[in-house]
Amino acid sequence: MRDRFPAAGEEAHGGVSDGYCFRITFAAGRLDQTLELLRTFLQEEGYADVPLPADAEELRKFRLPPKLRHQLSLFGEDGYVHNPVRVLFPPPGGKRGALILEVCNESAPGHLLRFHRRG
Repeated sequence: MRDRFPAAGEEAHGGVSDGYCFRITFAAGRLDQTLELLRTFLQEEGYADVPLPADAEELRKFRLPPKLRHQLSLFGEDGYVHNPVRVLFPPPGGKRGALILEVCNESAPGHLLRFHRRG
């Protein structure tokens, strides 16, 4: 995927792309298993060099406190963010143990500003 980013509207691996951001949900029942699936996917798609939390316990430390989860637009992402990847917790009421992976197209114009939602 890193070498050939999916085009807008293209489905790949069970996720969908808008041409800039590819979004897929992983759910393996338990957060540690889900994180391992996500890690394997990123390695296979050319993103092995992107640092990720060491384990589910470390990932949980990136979770917003419950009171802030409903106000994401004010307090940022509910999860781990490292260019070009976002590992997000599902919204309240979402599937337990699931993670949402967003991978952004690094070669898109204005990528850095778009990734940080500044452009």
